[in-house]
Amino acid sequence: MRVNLFNAQSPDGKTVPITVNINQLDDSTTNDGEVLWVIILSAGVLDKDTGQLVEDIVINNIQKEDILTELSSGLNEMGARINWTDLEEDLRAPVIKQMTPNLEDIEVPIDSNVTIRLRDEFPTTGIDTSSIKMYANGIEVTQDLHINTESNEASILWVPRRIK
Repeated sequence: MRVNLFNAQSPDGKTVPITVNINQLDDSTTNDGEVLWVIILSAGVLDKDTGQLVEDIVINNIQKEDILTELSSGLNEMGARINWTDLEEDLRAPVIKQMTPNLEDIEVPIDSNVTIRLRDEFPTTGIDTSSIKMYANGIEVTQDLHINTESNEASILWVPRRIK
């Protein structure tokens, strides 16, 4: 199978075809009849560090339920090795796609939860959640944030501390 790997920071839209071979191993050493798999990733492009062809990535002894996770990791590793030439630097901040309560809302109870949905329009760069800081009335509340990320989006929930 072939997949096209791309880097959204590549200004010319360069894609690199990756050959993906997923093979079942005949492992007679397992007593329980467990079937194992091997993934081999190949690309005919130059390595950014060595200037030579990128070496194949071989991932051995994979269980069936782990194939997609291991394939994704292998493709990420392959992408990190590729000489993408001049990459565009991501200087754009993520944008707020949704916020509750809204900035225009008035008479919001002081103990209301705050939810924010961010989206990075530069998808492969993603959102650096370690750089997120939040302040409420001048007081930093970053340590109280619950942050979940998925692809190029982040959901942030702040539950104000209740004083009893």
